[in-house]
Amino acid sequence: MMGGLLTGLLVVGCADDSDGGSGSNDTDAPAGETEPTGGGPGTGGPDDSTSGADESGGGEGGGSGVDTADLDRVEDACEADCEAQFSTECAPTNTNVLVCKLNCAVATVNLDNFCLDEYVATVQCRADGGYDCVNEFPTPRSTCAAEQQTYGECTADLGCKRRCVDGIEEGCISDDFDTCASGCIADKEMLPDFCGIYLDQFALCQAQLGTVCSPGNSTEQDLCTRSLADAGDCIVDDGGDLCAGFCFVAEQLECPSNCMADCESRVADMTCGESFERLAECQLRHGDFVCTDGRLAGIDICDGEEADYQACLAG
Repeated sequence: MMGGLLTGLLVVGCADDSDGGSGSNDTDAPAGETEPTGGGPGTGGPDDSTSGADESGGGEGGGSGVDTADLDRVEDACEADCEAQFSTECAPTNTNVLVCKLNCAVATVNLDNFCLDEYVATVQCRADGGYDCVNEFPTPRSTCAAEQQTYGECTADLGCKRRCVDGIEEGCISDDFDTCASGCIADKEMLPDFCGIYLDQFALCQAQLGTVCSPGNSTEQDLCTRSLADAGDCIVDDGGDLCAGFCFVAEQLECPSNCMADCESRVADMTCGESFERLAECQLRHGDFVCTDGRLAGIDICDGEEADYQACLAG
């Protein structure tokens, strides 16, 4: 049992991993999606550390830091799963059991106190079922479909829940956890199909970077606006309304101007409307946003479109 070493690495990972990585096999899957067989050799677990959560592990409201007993359960399941993989004749030669255990455990970094029970159940299910060599690759005998489904359902709203936990702890969210989380989830459900995934990714990014309480002003915020821009772009694709997607981003960043009226006015401008549309489309495409003087402005990627629009306004 790697006990102390693995626990130490998990604690460091929880403090430092801001991109949701889970080692060399990070799939960067969208929130709410899980790998059907739980990962390949060396992972030892479902590599879905970017997806959402329900109240397990630390209970409702979560909280920073995972209990040592929970880490021990993760370690035990990961050890059993990795040993099952490496007991096969086709055990991978480019890695080892230790790396497999570490990747399996570090995949829980983004979960914080959420969904650890479901994660452990999925990993342990694969370990208990054992592995066969399929195309010279260790493949779990059991699909663990029920466990995977439960884990996927649990991880549907991790971003919302972690953002609520962090915001409440930092004092910028006055609601209790249940009210905050249900409100965030309701916001997701109001979006067109599939668009809500990106909103949850944005919330998770905020929690990772500690920008929950400064949504429109952090210098790190541009690292999160990629997901937010994807949500806005998804809204545009669904309804064809550029201002609806553009102003959704403004609302989430708490950019205080009357965005819809402002955006519609700029789009309707007979002289510069097309230039503004190109600018807004570029910003949605690249996540190039910052709130400046009550309006969304580009940071750098859309400088050319911004310059063209400003030149048009200047006549």
